[in-house]
Amino acid sequence: MELQCQFKIQNFTFHKNGRNESGYTCRVKNVTYNPELNTIVIIGDHQEFMTNADVRGLSVDSVRNLKRIPYGLTKVFPNLIYLQIRRCGLTSLTKRDLIGLEHLQGLWLPENDIVSLEADVFENCQGLKYLCLLKNKLKFISSDIFKPLKNLTDVNFSENTCIDKNYLGGNKDQLNAMIEEILKKCQKTVNGNEIDESKLEIISLKKEIFQLKNQCAALENKVNELELQKNVNPGILSRIDLLEQVISDMQIRMTMMEDLDLNLKVISSSN
Repeated sequence: MELQCQFKIQNFTFHKNGRNESGYTCRVKNVTYNPELNTIVIIGDHQEFMTNADVRGLSVDSVRNLKRIPYGLTKVFPNLIYLQIRRCGLTSLTKRDLIGLEHLQGLWLPENDIVSLEADVFENCQGLKYLCLLKNKLKFISSDIFKPLKNLTDVNFSENTCIDKNYLGGNKDQLNAMIEEILKKCQKTVNGNEIDESKLEIISLKKEIFQLKNQCAALENKVNELELQKNVNPGILSRIDLLEQVISDMQIRMTMMEDLDLNLKVISSSN
């Protein structure tokens, strides 16, 4: 995936009523999907004396059909603390979508199509202070989602299907009222016809693992072909290095997903 960035100092708007902080930000102007790459490549000129390590915020607006948070953001922006993906068609938010984002303080995902939030969704980013899912399609929310978030001060769940509430400035009464509304209106009902969600997640993981293995095999074949040419064309070495890094990133991703697959199987078999 290639992200075309406009780099600038920008406010991080954590809530529609304020809560602004500012920092060096990649404002994504365009997203290009490259089937040969399962990692993120950044295109764009930094401001003077700035690098990817200075980027504190990433903002994506109106890039349709993104579906999920891109994997590997902190590999290119290691000090990322704020992530905004607005009006991009996100359909899910799960624990595995947030792998590597443990230092995130603000997560702003308004005007997407997220339907449910499971109990463990924020286990990989427990430092969150600000959370916004304004104008999504939330129907099902676990009342345990806030348990890992000890630093949480602001939540915006306004204008969703099952809930329309805010939690601001660390007001515990507002948080308790939000949890009460979640318990009343956003809980899943279990019946004999309902498909176990962990089994659906396993199927999705297996498909993605299968695709990654095929992509890895294709890239390894490409590296082998280039190795045969490197004595004739030394310039190929840089391409070999890039492909080997991509393969390494994909293998790390597969290992994480296989571990998650095993955990889900344990959960599914215990139900």
